[in-house]
This record gives sequence, C-alpha cells and structure tokens, in this order.
Amino acid sequence: MLYFLKQIWKSRDIPSAALLLIILATGTWMAALPLSTSVQQTFLRRFHLASSNYPAWAVQQIVPSMYNFENKYWFSHRPLSQDVINELSNEDTRIVNATGGMTVRRDTGIDSEIVSNMINHFPTRVATFADERIHLKDNPKGLYYFRTRYRGQEIKSTFKLQPGTTTEFKLRRLETSFE
Repeated sequence: MLYFLKQIWKSRDIPSAALLLIILATGTWMAALPLSTSVQQTFLRRFHLASSNYPAWAVQQIVPSMYNFENKYWFSHRPLSQDVINELSNEDTRIVNATGGMTVRRDTGIDSEIVSNMINHFPTRVATFADERIHLKDNPKGLYYFRTRYRGQEIKSTFKLQPGTTTEFKLRRLETSFE
C-alpha cells in the first residue's frame, strides 16, 4: 500500500489519487458508524428518504447499504395508533407468502387489513418496488409506517399513499421522528 501511495505521488496521477481519497473517506465514514450518533442518524435518515438535502443523500450512495439495521414496516388502509404498531412489532408470528418472504397479515374488517414485515434495507422501497403492492390493487389508498433501529437510535416515518394515475401512486411523507 505504501508503495502504491508513493507511485501515485510521484506520477501525479490525479484520477487514482481521487479514487483512493474516495475509498478512504468511505471507509472512514463506515468505521464511524458504530461510534458516532450523528453518523448513525445520517444513515437512518438515508433509509427513510429523509436526508437533510439532496447532496447529503447523493454523496451517501457510494456507501454500501448496511444490513445490520432492524427495518420494519406496516401498511394499513386505515390509520394505526402507535400502540397498535408497538403491539404488532412485538409479535413473533410470521406467515410465509408465495415468494417465500415472511409477512404478517391481520384482517381486522373491511379495508383494514394490516400488512407488516421486516426488510433488509431501504424500507421505503416497499411502497414502490416490493411484491407487497398486490394488496393495493382493489384499494390503492393507505398509510405506510416505517421503523428502523440501530444501537439505540430509532427513526419512524409515516407516509400516505394515494392513487396518482392508473399506473402510479403518490407517496407523501406525513411525519418522520427520531427516538
């Protein structure tokens, strides 16, 4: 490594130096994750699409996604209280769906099915890309509740889902909070 650095310095290889600087900065940022609450909150905001601004979000895209966060989501056609979400988050029951994923579904009456699951990373993608969107076919309005935890830090977000066109949904953030 030392020889490599000397070669870059001697040859004034700007692209290699820039690449090395990016790699070192990314490694330092990732190493700071378990040590700094501000770095932890920055990562958590990224997972909920709640970064302070676009450049802050864009710069983090070179950092690998962390799989050691606890990401859960709940979807309901009706508003859920925090007590209901806390109760559901403590359940151990899981139902395996057709794709082999684990999903909890609770049918509590017309238009009030609650779908919940754990997801590896970027929980907000459930509302856009995941196979769970099938439950929106007949009633495309609802609320998504997301929670991500890491080392005592927790972020919660609530999004309202509304139909846009026949092939699109509008996802509007209602709330994001740290605890």
